[in-house]
Amino acid sequence: MHQIRYFLAVCEDLNFTRAAERCNVAQPSLTRAIKLLEEELGGVLFHRERNNTHLSELGWMVKPHLEQVHGQAEAAKQQAFNFAKLKKTTLKLGVMCTIQPDELVDLVSGLQARHPGIELEIVDASAADLENRHR
Repeated sequence: MHQIRYFLAVCEDLNFTRAAERCNVAQPSLTRAIKLLEEELGGVLFHRERNNTHLSELGWMVKPHLEQVHGQAEAAKQQAFNFAKLKKTTLKLGVMCTIQPDELVDLVSGLQARHPGIELEIVDASAADLENRHR
């Protein structure tokens, strides 16, 4: 993932030094990561000509794919963070008609007060139906 992030930073800056600063890494580390990515993809991603760094044809070809991968990885990290912090997490609760409503209300209100980001999905069904849904 670092290689992709570094690649995209160089694409934006068209300068290895500025991209390294933005990524908070030493420029040689960024250059090594780009070279490893080039080896993995089988070709040169950037042409480096004095003060004129620009994408190669291969670089242009893979850029949209790597942007998509990076975006999906960031979304996955955000989703994992939200899950770990109980934000935007769905909790499915199966209840049977034998549960007293006031006890359920107390449980739900207490849960939402402590974890306001939790989305609660309540299913009212028989024990057999709840067991089947679990599987």
